Amino acid sequence: MGGRAAFIKNSNFEFNKDGQTYKTIDVYQGIQIIVKTIETSVGVPALSHTACRKYAVIQEGKLKYYAEYDENHKQVKCIDFGHKHDYLIPHVHENLDHSRSRPLNKEELKLVETLSRRYNIIWEK
Repeated sequence: MGGRAAFIKNSNFEFNKDGQTYKTIDVYQGIQIIVKTIETSVGVPALSHTACRKYAVIQEGKLKYYAEYDENHKQVKCIDFGHKHDYLIPHVHENLDHSRSRPLNKEELKLVETLSRRYNIIWEK
């Protein structure tokens, strides 16, 4: 993930571009759990090189993003934990529409709570 498009250099999902380095720490229920290994801001890409991929991005012990991609590699859902949108933190954007957001539904909330417990990460409710 980086530069608004994912790129992969090896099967362990380690990559570096413009000083940004990420590393897979686990795969849980089909979700690539990745962490930043250096200090810079994190963005969630609009596209993934792998179709139907799911990513959870952790930075400094905090869950920053959860993103899902479709068979055409396009982002279909992003849960953003990094800032408020429409007074919501976290919030969900669908189909790259960042002009609107919605609160997490019960299924998304359960997933986030599971990831939080499993990886000992923090997120704001």
